[in-house]
Amino acid sequence: MATWDELRQYIAMTQRVDEESGEDWLTFVITTSGDRLQQVFVSRMTLQDGAEEWAVIESPFGDLDKMDLQKALQESATMVCGGLGLFQGTLVTLRHAVLLSALDAQEFDRPLMLVSMGADRLEDKLVGGDRF
Repeated sequence: MATWDELRQYIAMTQRVDEESGEDWLTFVITTSGDRLQQVFVSRMTLQDGAEEWAVIESPFGDLDKMDLQKALQESATMVCGGLGLFQGTLVTLRHAVLLSALDAQEFDRPLMLVSMGADRLEDKLVGGDRF
């Protein structure tokens, strides 16, 4: 996988992509454990005037206006993959970025699982329930 289009094709083959996804972003749901589900967003970002393509893997776990950010930071401090982010200004997420030019399937799949499972654990511990 060296381009955003190749990553999009790979995701479409391995996940059930939401039909409302856009040209530079995809959304889908992953089963994390038992009957728990986790929303995932993968978006394209560029650096160096478009010379570098990156994929940002992001999974929401709570609403900003209801989140204890100090607890979220403490809970995420030992996670190997992912840092806290903010999606569309309202959703607190766990996120990770990967450089597309050097990406293979495992270098996408492993962070994808770590981010989605980590966000699910944060949601369960900090918010309760399974909204995302």
